[in-house]
Amino acid sequence: AATGRPDEGVRVTHVTQAYEPRLSQWFDGASMFQIVAKRATTNAAGEFILEGLSDRPAVLLFARRGFARQVVAGVKREPPEQIFSLSPGAAIEGLVQTAEGKPIPGAGGHAWIDRQRFPGAQTGPDGRFRLDDLPAGEAQVQFRPHSSEANALRRTVRVTLRTGETASADFT
Repeated sequence: AATGRPDEGVRVTHVTQAYEPRLSQWFDGASMFQIVAKRATTNAAGEFILEGLSDRPAVLLFARRGFARQVVAGVKREPPEQIFSLSPGAAIEGLVQTAEGKPIPGAGGHAWIDRQRFPGAQTGPDGRFRLDDLPAGEAQVQFRPHSSEANALRRTVRVTLRTGETASADFT
């Protein structure tokens, strides 16, 4: 963690991708794009072991509630011991509504930061959403309502994310 202390319970995903040196979206499951994933969780000493890795460069994805998801590209098997640290996460919250002010429930959205797509969220019955555990930086947020009445809302909002803070992004 940013405190310099070991952090238990960080999910670590090691992804070897055949065609691109970097993932364009957060990888959290099976894939048909020749992606090989290994997973581990850090122990009380903040350590993890990934076995059976290929010699190809890969991407490491780190995730723990309350901390910014971190993407480390170009990771190789050597050196065998490497140190990584996590920063407190940023968040984006907002409202998706029609021009008449009617909330749009069930709209799906994501944030992109440095060309990396992070896990998304759906709006609740009140049209509100929250995207958590994002890294600091310039983010592009996009929500796509599922209803035809709200197709005009398909746009991108840019926000600046600061470590440990919540930014606002409303869609009308």
